[in-house]
Amino acid sequence: MMHHNKSYSNLNIILVEDSEISHLVALTLLESMGLNVHSAYNGSECLSILSNNDPDYFDLIIMDLQMPIMDGITTVEQIRSNKIYDKIKIIILSADAIEKSNINYIELGIHSYIKKPLNKTSVVEVIDELFYEEQDNQHIEPNEKKPVDIENPLLDFNNTLSRLGNNRSLYKDLINTFVKKYSLFVNELSVLFESEDFEAIKLKIHSLKGDSRNIGALKLCSEVEVFESLFIQNPFKPNIVDLGSIEFELLNIVNNLKEIDEVLLIDQSDDNQITPSHIINFETFILELIELLDNCNYEAKLYVKQASNYKSEKNKNLIEKLESEVNDFNYEEGLVTANALKSEYIS
Repeated sequence: MMHHNKSYSNLNIILVEDSEISHLVALTLLESMGLNVHSAYNGSECLSILSNNDPDYFDLIIMDLQMPIMDGITTVEQIRSNKIYDKIKIIILSADAIEKSNINYIELGIHSYIKKPLNKTSVVEVIDELFYEEQDNQHIEPNEKKPVDIENPLLDFNNTLSRLGNNRSLYKDLINTFVKKYSLFVNELSVLFESEDFEAIKLKIHSLKGDSRNIGALKLCSEVEVFESLFIQNPFKPNIVDLGSIEFELLNIVNNLKEIDEVLLIDQSDDNQITPSHIINFETFILELIELLDNCNYEAKLYVKQASNYKSEKNKNLIEKLESEVNDFNYEEGLVTANALKSEYIS
């Protein structure tokens, strides 16, 4: 597939996505294009970021529809009620197909949509359409990635790795995050059914559907879609058989995690790592990591991969503690550990 040879570094955007897996995928993809990305995890945070910056600063908002606290549609309505943000373009993300000509979305002030899971081609096409349609349509062939050919009954490795730019480290992180997030999914859902918290159930099912697509768990995604359809029809009578099918697929992934990790460790020479081409000094590294952690920025999980470059006998325990906390998305404790390293080893 061809795409325009353009620089996107002049575009400032807000990415609004509550799922840590979908957020990490989108953030990695957008930053690989050179976009200046500000992260928000619900509509309320998006509005806060807008209010704390100049009205002309942001060019684009890319936002999920279904989110807790404030959903996508409500957020769009809030933004469009304020004329100072009229120039900001809005793209919505959805796991379901939406007609671009949907009159309701056009009237709301939404410019386009991208179907999840994201891939670079679709993102480039939509952004080019919104910002570069009057420029020369000069095309180049993208760098060809080494094709992958991995057979696995649980995950669609080949298409998922292709969508992720053959970034095996990112894929490995997504799968491990997925397992931690959903290993108790069925138990948690059962508790929500007992309390009849149907809105929380709806969001939880929707999140699993999107995240299973992101990691290429197509069989699991199919089971979740069936259950979601039954739930929408009658939320008071969950289908235990289909919930059992979801549990079975989840357990398969959890129980085969070691084998999956081993597959992704093979031949990582072409990985797209989000790390600098040179090793920065320890003070710069720790100060930048502290800023990311303090802002609960998902990029901290990618940035902390560099920590091993600074490991010594003296700081080994703290560095390993920091890596573990950040990789578990425990950013609050990670911030404490990072500040401890700063205090002890930076004069």
